[in-house]
Amino acid sequence: MIGEPTPLFVSLRDKLLERANTVHELAYSLPDEAAATEADGIDDATNLSRLRGWDGLKTPVNRIVLGQRKVASDIPIKLEEIEALAWRHENALLEYLLLLQAAGKLLARQGGGQIWVLNQEQSFRHLSPLETSPVDTFARRAAAKSFAREIGRMNVRVNCLSIQPLAEEREPAEWRDLAPGTKIYASRFKPCRSNAVADTICSFLDQEDLPMFGLDIPIGVGLTEQNI
Repeated sequence: MIGEPTPLFVSLRDKLLERANTVHELAYSLPDEAAATEADGIDDATNLSRLRGWDGLKTPVNRIVLGQRKVASDIPIKLEEIEALAWRHENALLEYLLLLQAAGKLLARQGGGQIWVLNQEQSFRHLSPLETSPVDTFARRAAAKSFAREIGRMNVRVNCLSIQPLAEEREPAEWRDLAPGTKIYASRFKPCRSNAVADTICSFLDQEDLPMFGLDIPIGVGLTEQNI
């Protein structure tokens, strides 16, 4: 598992452990809030080297999940803020691409497996601020689908999940305030809970012969952006 300790990631880790799986965890290494500079780059001595180290584990790794990533996307006003925003996106995407490629090569050497990229479903942005960037989300999705076509012949299945905001990600009062706007999704919108989404992900991970790759699967209620 590669990502930040979101409610979904915590639920998924717990459910995988309940199934007697061995779970290895990495966190994204680049700062998103601090202004990124050209000199930041990628610290190959951390996540990439650790991911490559999974190749030598006693128990082979055959499933890798890349979690959602917080990337500030507020429209800046000052020139230096625009440059910092651009570097944040570039660095976040660069690390993701390197990790995605390293994960694919690792599974290919192990004889195959699954990679799932978890992304934020962006249509909800019109109702409430999201901590993810649409630029980063769409780039992650496009890269995963392109990579899936190349690595699929090595029995590595790469897919994406686009997930609506989950119940635990907002306070009950905020969900009540959003109720009028959520009618575009359903007459009585009820956000999914992280445990339910984690169960769904586990059902995919449990399949030895997954009949899909290169897909972007929506998780949520009603009219998501994939259905438009």
